[in-house]
Amino acid sequence: MAHPMTTPRVSFVSLGCAKNLVDSEVLLGHLAKGGFDLCGDYKQSDVVVVNTCGFLASSEKESMDTIDKMVDLKGKGRLKAVVVAGCLPQRYGAEFEKRLQGVDAVLGITNREKIADVCSTILEKTRPEKPVNLVSSELPRYEIDRDRVRLTPRHSAYVRLSEGCDHTCAFCVIPQIRGKFRSKPMEVIVAEVQELAADGAKEINLIAQVTTSYGLDLYK
Repeated sequence: MAHPMTTPRVSFVSLGCAKNLVDSEVLLGHLAKGGFDLCGDYKQSDVVVVNTCGFLASSEKESMDTIDKMVDLKGKGRLKAVVVAGCLPQRYGAEFEKRLQGVDAVLGITNREKIADVCSTILEKTRPEKPVNLVSSELPRYEIDRDRVRLTPRHSAYVRLSEGCDHTCAFCVIPQIRGKFRSKPMEVIVAEVQELAADGAKEINLIAQVTTSYGLDLYK
């Protein structure tokens, strides 16, 4: 007698700033649409996604400690797969993959729409020995942050106005990670706000690396 197929379960660890949280919500939305059961307890999951921060030395350490913890759980048979995403792999590229042992897939800050396919692939028995690597140095003009699974309280939500920064401050790696400054068109922002309002958001927090530069590259 054939056993019924069980829905794969995925849990999420979101580290870093509010902009990273928006990425996490979008990734969760793609996973939900991809047929995954979103699980609040990584110890009960098949795969865990760690969305990392790479801005400060302390945030790098927190990210690496979290990755090591999840890989350790995988080694003990508590998880089937570990996926790493976000700023840390985006910052270090191919060099970062060499630092990882036991990780099944690596994404940067792009290719968010591929997360469900990646998780499905690595859960298959025929997955490759090397980690799936979807880190790309090519950054889009802007990302549409729609169809999110929100991690904030229902009344509040974040909306990203722009991405990146043109300032090359010696103490900051944002241009290295997120690229040059790129504003999101107003009509895209309005559509995102309308979707969030329809989902119950009463408070919209506008965020960016450089909020005061919004629109200078689009509406001069």
